[in-house]
Amino acid sequence: MGKSALIIGPSGVGKSTAIGHIPELDIKGLNPKETVIISSIGKELPWRGSGKQYTVWHKETNPTGNMIVSSDPRVVYQWLHYINKNLPNVKNVVLDDNTHNSSMEYMRRINEKSYEKFNDIADFMSKTALDVKTFRDDLCVFFLHHTREVGDGILEEKKTEAMTIGKLVDEKLSGYESFFTVVLRGIKK
Repeated sequence: MGKSALIIGPSGVGKSTAIGHIPELDIKGLNPKETVIISSIGKELPWRGSGKQYTVWHKETNPTGNMIVSSDPRVVYQWLHYINKNLPNVKNVVLDDNTHNSSMEYMRRINEKSYEKFNDIADFMSKTALDVKTFRDDLCVFFLHHTREVGDGILEEKKTEAMTIGKLVDEKLSGYESFFTVVLRGIKK
């Protein structure tokens, strides 16, 4: 059974930084030879030398790249299954800025009047998290996700939770965190 971890926190807390090998910060990070990053927005990784450790995959010009850039949930889903079946050397997959897969899908479909897009987004989020459990034993998928604060602290309990695209998706998922065995939360000091 594949392993998964949800790592949540606000922007700038170090979710992406924790991936990298950064000797000056004594962070060992993940081995780039065993890791593929699927970046939803293609931002530069936040440590010096990251461009040498992780290069963008391209079928013709860089077929050995270990970073895929896509915010299309269908493409992300296909890559996860491809890595599981065809790349036994890959032990870790990082879905960097995973929150943006949902928000970018919403933006691509913003002119749709029906609620079907929200059903599709919830389906993608749950299917992706659940399918990892069917992957090979030595593969771990890290979902890096932004957070939001909910509740006013007076009438409702104030808490931090994984950000989704909205109430409709929240109601369908009943708490995205519940799909994961391990949930880690980064906080700013």
